[in-house]
Amino acid sequence: MSHPAPNDPGDAPGSFRFGGFTLAPEAGTFALHYGFEDGPQFTEQLDFHARFDQLSAERLNAIESAAHLLSALAGVSYYKLFASRTLDLGPLELSDEARGFIADTYRAGLAEFAHRAGLSLKDRLNFTGGEQRPGKDAADTGLTEAKSLVLIGGGKDSLVSLAAMQAANEDFALFAVNPRGPMVNAAKVADIPLLRVTRKLDPGLFEWNERPGTYNGHVPITAIVSMIAVIAALIHGYGNVILSNERSADEPNLIGQDGAVNHQYSKSTAFERDFARTIARDVEPRLAYFSLLRPLSEPHIARLFARRDDFDRVFTSCNRAFALRDRPDALWCGDCAKCRFTFLLMAPAMDKDRLLAIFPGNLLDDPAQESGFRDLMGIGLHKPWDCVGEERESALTLALLARDPAWREAAIVRKLAGELAIGDDDLERGIAGLLKPGAAPLPPRFADLIADYAG
Repeated sequence: MSHPAPNDPGDAPGSFRFGGFTLAPEAGTFALHYGFEDGPQFTEQLDFHARFDQLSAERLNAIESAAHLLSALAGVSYYKLFASRTLDLGPLELSDEARGFIADTYRAGLAEFAHRAGLSLKDRLNFTGGEQRPGKDAADTGLTEAKSLVLIGGGKDSLVSLAAMQAANEDFALFAVNPRGPMVNAAKVADIPLLRVTRKLDPGLFEWNERPGTYNGHVPITAIVSMIAVIAALIHGYGNVILSNERSADEPNLIGQDGAVNHQYSKSTAFERDFARTIARDVEPRLAYFSLLRPLSEPHIARLFARRDDFDRVFTSCNRAFALRDRPDALWCGDCAKCRFTFLLMAPAMDKDRLLAIFPGNLLDDPAQESGFRDLMGIGLHKPWDCVGEERESALTLALLARDPAWREAAIVRKLAGELAIGDDDLERGIAGLLKPGAAPLPPRFADLIADYAG
């Protein structure tokens, strides 16, 4: 729940302070410490479910370097309570370049939060304090280049990465923070091991979120999860951390008072490039971080997902389904941006009966969802605050369905196709472009892997 708060609450605490971290290698746990000057204090707990006290000195040094970055990134969850103007890095050790990366991630990653709260970040996010930490030397941490850790979210994108890695006979494990049912079940279906980390936010954060005079909203969660995954890779010896973010994540939702606002900033190419550069410079130069699906569009990924049907009963891209207490086994709420977008993209990719067996109803034949589909296609208010693809991808897909006898009479298709007015030639060129992989910063071996799988 979010409460309206003035830009500078008179009774708000002072600067936000990073209190450092406590490592317990023999237990495999981290504790991250935060607080506000003259205000609430917080401790976050992370359990990697694997002791790491017997690792080499080089590997332990890399883990400690990563812990400084994790502490800085994870602090965003607590900072947003009061959005203080000053952030004191305290005992954290970061290079000048890492400080710049943290500041950029907070600014762009909190753009949606600030826009929806009516805040400007221009005179906020002033980082002070902290210690200098030099870049990494060439010490060998013993990571295995051939082993990969693939992050799984339970949706179509990460399952396409899983399928591509399986098809190439790669040596990999899946990874999730606080894994939920779809992630666990997908790993079981694929018969791939799942490494997990338990993250426990300080319960006081939720209490403060309910108080008037505090802010709440979206944070760059993928940045935090990525940093946790890097540490897990160091603990277990994996040389690659692989995500499944596609090229569509680069499109902003709108242009606000401070510039572009992108709900998916920490899934964007820009963030991925900066994060990978920071890890290589300040943690471990041999650890690769990249998104396997970056060359692909969302419609292309949907077609690749449809090649296999063994995930149909376990996958979901819906965030709201987990909150449906009256439907504890639901995978799709059937009435949110993620449900609408996934249904739309899957409609031309798979048999209609198969799609209707996955979802709770025919979302394209529900007039009540018209405004939601309008937002997806760029003829509504703005692109939804969710992890959905480009407006152009949605518009071209609906225009394609308008020419399909199985879908052209659906209420949403009939209503919006005329407004979009996409001609046959434009549709043909547009779809061809969406199904053509683009350039992306992947290691050559994995660029070839996804190109072969995409066909």
